[in-house]
Amino acid sequence: FSGPEFIILSSEPPVTVQLPGSIVTKKGKSYLSQRDLNVILLNGQCLEVQCDVQSKARDVFNTVVAYANLVEHFYFGLAYLKGKEFFFLDEETKLYKVAPDGWNDQPKKKTSIINFTLFLRIKFFVNHFNVIQHGLTRHQFYLQLRKDILEERLYCNDETALKLGALALQAELGNYASEMHGKSYFRVEDYIPASRIEKMTLAYVQRELAKLHRMNRSLFEDEAELAFLKVTQQLPEYGVLFYRVSQEKKGAGGEIILGICAKGIIVYEVKNHTRIASLRFQWRETERISAHRKKFMIESSFSGKKHTFITDTAKTCKYLLDLCSAQHKFNAQMNSRQLQQTSSEESKFMETDKSNYAYAAQSEHLALVQRLSRSENVLYGTNLENLSAGMMSKSCDNLSVETN
Repeated sequence: FSGPEFIILSSEPPVTVQLPGSIVTKKGKSYLSQRDLNVILLNGQCLEVQCDVQSKARDVFNTVVAYANLVEHFYFGLAYLKGKEFFFLDEETKLYKVAPDGWNDQPKKKTSIINFTLFLRIKFFVNHFNVIQHGLTRHQFYLQLRKDILEERLYCNDETALKLGALALQAELGNYASEMHGKSYFRVEDYIPASRIEKMTLAYVQRELAKLHRMNRSLFEDEAELAFLKVTQQLPEYGVLFYRVSQEKKGAGGEIILGICAKGIIVYEVKNHTRIASLRFQWRETERISAHRKKFMIESSFSGKKHTFITDTAKTCKYLLDLCSAQHKFNAQMNSRQLQQTSSEESKFMETDKSNYAYAAQSEHLALVQRLSRSENVLYGTNLENLSAGMMSKSCDNLSVETN
């Protein structure tokens, strides 16, 4: 069987990389500062990164994206897994602050090896794949969305699961050829989520996937991959980052999940292991977002009502606030960038309108920052002039708002 690369490469031994200028010798005190951590790439490959105890997330991220040859690195981030949730690291975070207990003290105590694993993940999702300049970047989106659907981080129904599974077969195996593939040429569990297989039965799924794969024979591999992305983009949960919270009033309802994405915040209620959207806050309808200790508050400019949610720690609450600001900024940048692409194809008379729209996108984000800055946990845009100037940058290099 030939399967997806993120399964094949996950069984390969780690590749060792070193941070530039990091201490990797075993002489004297320098050895005491050396640490190892693993970074899992989206293709399933594991990198064993040799770093320093004082290394920052930025140092590891730069080394990883250089190794992976990702030019459009601004869509990505390094994240650690807490429970089933991915938390992205700020680039200035020192690794020992988020490492497992004991990782910082390993060489001194000569204890068993403490595994520290980070994941390269997509943090910012595009609204249109034509804004992506490089095929390798688009392939990373394919890999993450493909695996997220398979592992049921991203929900889809039976019909869509079969359609996506067949497109994945075309993208990864090419046209079906009986002399090469035979009858049983793929593992169903590599292409369809387990709960969908259980519901539809293994025999039915195998038969339908093979039939749908043959129907995609007109598509080249890269066309099938793009078709997969376009179908996935239509899913209601595309581009949403999920985090568990609880209601302010104890005993009020069941499990609550906040979904944060480029367009706003979605509140989900979990019923029968399924996320059901109950509230939506688009940025333009959000008057204020604030964080006070463990309380995360969203005030609607549409209804005037304040919705309060409780996080597990004050640190998580602050993280959600920063993530909202970063996603809003990214959305404003993408809107500006998209307009620039459209305008370049039109007449020069459109230049004034383009500038006005870009300015409006900047103003919208700065207005949100100002509303955030009035919150109990103050989020300062200390470099607002630089932030404003950077909104028109095509490189999108700095996607974080400086916070206090």
